[in-house]
Amino acid sequence: MASLNRCSVCTKRAGTCFCPGCNAYFCDDDFHSHRGKLLNELDGLTIDRNEIQAKITEAFSNNQSVKNVLVKIDEWQQKNIERIKQAADTAKQQVLQIMNAKQKDIKIRFQTLSQELQELRDTKGVVEQDIARLQQEIRQINDELALLVQSPAIELNTKHSDQIVWNQMIYVEEKSMHSDYRISQINPSYCIPNISYGARWAENGVTIAGGHGEGDKLNQLNHPVGIYVDHDLSIYIADQQNHRIVRWKRGATYGPVVAGGNGEGNRTNQLSKPKYVIVDKLTDSLIICDNGNRRVMRWSRRNRTSGEIIIDNIDCMGLAMDDQQVLYVSDWDNSEVRRYQLGEKNGTIVAGGNGKGEQLNQLNGPFYIIVDQDYSVYVSDRNNHRVMKWMKGAKEGIVVVGNKRDRNDLAHLTSPKGILVDQLGSMYVVNGVNHRVLRFQKNVTQGNVMVGSKGQGEQANQLSRPNDLSFDRYGNLYVSDLGNNRIQCFSLQK
Repeated sequence: MASLNRCSVCTKRAGTCFCPGCNAYFCDDDFHSHRGKLLNELDGLTIDRNEIQAKITEAFSNNQSVKNVLVKIDEWQQKNIERIKQAADTAKQQVLQIMNAKQKDIKIRFQTLSQELQELRDTKGVVEQDIARLQQEIRQINDELALLVQSPAIELNTKHSDQIVWNQMIYVEEKSMHSDYRISQINPSYCIPNISYGARWAENGVTIAGGHGEGDKLNQLNHPVGIYVDHDLSIYIADQQNHRIVRWKRGATYGPVVAGGNGEGNRTNQLSKPKYVIVDKLTDSLIICDNGNRRVMRWSRRNRTSGEIIIDNIDCMGLAMDDQQVLYVSDWDNSEVRRYQLGEKNGTIVAGGNGKGEQLNQLNGPFYIIVDQDYSVYVSDRNNHRVMKWMKGAKEGIVVVGNKRDRNDLAHLTSPKGILVDQLGSMYVVNGVNHRVLRFQKNVTQGNVMVGSKGQGEQANQLSRPNDLSFDRYGNLYVSDLGNNRIQCFSLQK
């Protein structure tokens, strides 16, 4: 006789109904109860579904954070429209000033001519030389008036719209686990992700550029110094002793030359010991500290054959650019940092400029620099073993980290190089002599070792004479590991 399946609930009556979901048998009464329970749970899920539908409607039709982003975009648009209008109004005023000056000049010459003619007529002392000279003056005035009528007397210089990469002037990035939705404008060198105070980075770095020994092959580096991580995670490297700038895409096994690479020299297609590089997104070009040639160069990312000199006779070490397209350059020889408006040659001192020294209005060996959203300038003041902050318009700076004493502890610095400040005010400093990168939280005098706690070396958890640092949009840390001729990436840990 075949055995009967018992109800899995009461275990007494025969299991006449089978549920494939739970793979169990039920008697009639318990099966109806079981089905009723499932239907009740289904009703609960239906309620949850209806709530989700309402949340979807709210999220996509009345999302305040999206509205805030759109408002910021409108504000950016209006601000730049106003800038264009201001530039156009200035150009119009320049036209009127030039024409008024020309008109004044010609009127003065005309009045002088008229007076001289009248005097010669009154005195009757005219000679042949007077006639020839006056004829020549009349011809010159007539020629100038004809030119004013026939051809433009003023040359209009404009940057054609096709030379501007409009979609790189402003763009929106999707929010990651470690960064806010943000609008990036032109060159936000200060704009790094929100990083919590408790953030930590992997102890072991991954080599993403170089690491094949010192050399000039495309998979090698020779004293990498300044680095710049673009929003697409490409990294631009000032390959100092190879006298070139190279670009390594994420995951690449080599980095093509994007500037220089034609041997050391001072031609416009050459570099000499470049120290730093940044990307100018508005003009789609690189700006390079060509230190060995004592000049700053602009190098188009489209035409890579040669660059143009935009600032010369300067012992440039570091570069930064704010969101107003204003360039900042540190000058080692003169112990100062200057600000340059677009096209300006001389610039304005914004930090130092009072001779070499250790007072608060002085610098001694200004190296790398950054500019924040308030246009304050941060300077790694190497020979004073400190990082200084100069607020806009200030006559002296504030010591942010370190002091003039050179000590190997977490409250002091030794010849600091690369620096960054995050949106919470934490300061990141490359302490190259001690082969590590330190992090100082805002208003805290003692730092923490981010990476490089194992001393000098070539292992994944070591650095050797690091020079500069940068973050990508996910908060991962990049370090130019000069002594090991490589770029290391340390992942932000969740």
